[in-house]
Amino acid sequence: MSEIKPDALHQLLGLLLTGNYEPLSVWADFYSKWDREQRDAFCSMLMSVVMSGKRGEIDMFGEEYKRASRCLDYLEQKECEQPEQPPQSPTNALKTAFGSVGLKLTEEQEKVLQKAIETGLMSQSETGYKWHKSNALLAYLCGRLFCSDTFQRDVAGELVIKRVGMLPETALSTLFSVKHLGNSRGQLTHPPKGSEIVDALF
Repeated sequence: MSEIKPDALHQLLGLLLTGNYEPLSVWADFYSKWDREQRDAFCSMLMSVVMSGKRGEIDMFGEEYKRASRCLDYLEQKECEQPEQPPQSPTNALKTAFGSVGLKLTEEQEKVLQKAIETGLMSQSETGYKWHKSNALLAYLCGRLFCSDTFQRDVAGELVIKRVGMLPETALSTLFSVKHLGNSRGQLTHPPKGSEIVDALF
């Protein structure tokens, strides 16, 4: 069954106020799936009927007032009955977030990312995860974690990055809400400043 749209709130209100209580449990089911704005809009419409009765604009003992009050009570009761969803474990949250952009994490990747969270390098956000250091360090992490980037010594004996695989740039940019992550990785020839905090995760 498709979710009721916000513009159907008035239609729903009309059905309930005309005494059509047969689908009330179904409507309450929809109500439980609405966001806060939709719920507030619907309850405000019901409340306006209730308040009109209290102001004497409609009959407080009439059917319209009683139905509106009953609807409010019923929906509030149903909302209270909704079981609270237990919070996801950090590992499951990682799997869910990365899976939403098409990335299936290995056990080793999960461990590294979990360490990054525990050490404050990244944290969960409304849209995925937020990286708290430079884009260069994020690109460095993602290159090592998702592309198996390695190191080798140049003729001067300095460590240089050896890029291996293709970075899943679109997925990671979406998850971390950053731009040009692939370019950042491509510009890295040597481990960036602060790379030791990323190296410590592995």
